Amino acid sequence: PPAAMPPSALKQVLLNLMRNAAEALQPGGRLLLALAGQVVVDGHACAELRLVDNGPGLPPERTSNLFAPRPSAKGGNHQGIGLSVVHDILTQWKSSILCRSQSGSGTTFQIFIPLDHSR
Repeated sequence: PPAAMPPSALKQVLLNLMRNAAEALQPGGRLLLALAGQVVVDGHACAELRLVDNGPGLPPERTSNLFAPRPSAKGGNHQGIGLSVVHDILTQWKSSILCRSQSGSGTTFQIFIPLDHSR
């Protein structure tokens, strides 16, 4: 069954996460996007998406409040709201996100999107 989220919302989530990874990766770095399959989260069937990179990982001070809007340390036109927007969109569609990050080993985001069984 399809995800219970409009394609435009999912596209925005993935674009924000992929942009962040692309900006963090060194030349030759890799980003993997995978549909890991169907899982049950809090009793609801969900599609699980994974974004895994081999970048530098997130600084510990950033992970403590990962989805809060804050000034970006990237400079330029970065507003520091990308992950906040991701979280807001996912919350609106009763979806959830997990982050695992290890210094020097990369970052993984897992997204759980409820499936729409009404179609």
